[in-house]
Amino acid sequence: MVVGVLAGKVIASFYAVKLPERLRQLLILGVGYGLFVGSKTLSHLPIFGVELHFEALLICMVAGFAVSNLSRFRHEFEHSIEVMAPVVFLVFFTVTGLGMNVGIVAENWQVVAVLAGVRLVAMYGGTLLGGTLAGMPAKDNRILGLTFITQAGISLGLTSEAAKILPGIGSNFASVFAGVIIVNTCIGPGLMKWILGRSGETNHGLRTVSEFPERRGAHGDHGVESQTQMKDEPLAVNQH
Repeated sequence: MVVGVLAGKVIASFYAVKLPERLRQLLILGVGYGLFVGSKTLSHLPIFGVELHFEALLICMVAGFAVSNLSRFRHEFEHSIEVMAPVVFLVFFTVTGLGMNVGIVAENWQVVAVLAGVRLVAMYGGTLLGGTLAGMPAKDNRILGLTFITQAGISLGLTSEAAKILPGIGSNFASVFAGVIIVNTCIGPGLMKWILGRSGETNHGLRTVSEFPERRGAHGDHGVESQTQMKDEPLAVNQH
């Protein structure tokens, strides 16, 4: 956690000075790459007689939390991530697909189906119970649980990490659970879109972060605008 907070402070410092946005994005990617390489290098090495284990995924999550909640550059950071995400996702999911044994998924489709079904029921039932205890309106509570079905990045990353530390069964484990994640990823977004429309939560009149010309200028070569200066502008999740 300490390493993640420090990494978040480093990333926030990129917004505290006047830098071209492309350079800022490259620096962020460099920090992320350094964390992954460093975590592998330092893990299992005795430091002052204590063997420490650094988990790059968790460190990066804490770093993102630190930038969003412990600095005034949350919106600027979101813009940078929004721009970089397609390239990162392309590489990540390509590498994940390369390591996936489709034959094992096909042979164990019953297991994939059961695991996906059990997760769906558990997510829906747990959300329904929690919403009931919290006094949520029944019309919303009945459909809320179906919005949490989608899985993707973090789940696949943890699956890959688990495969590395489970000798003998790691490959099969990763393939089966990657199959479960793919099923959830296929049905989850459709359910989310349907529920948002049914509940009246969609609003096509709002603009995304990248659609604000004044924000694009703030992220370019003309300096950085603080989060507090933009807090009154309406935001919406990009639904494309």
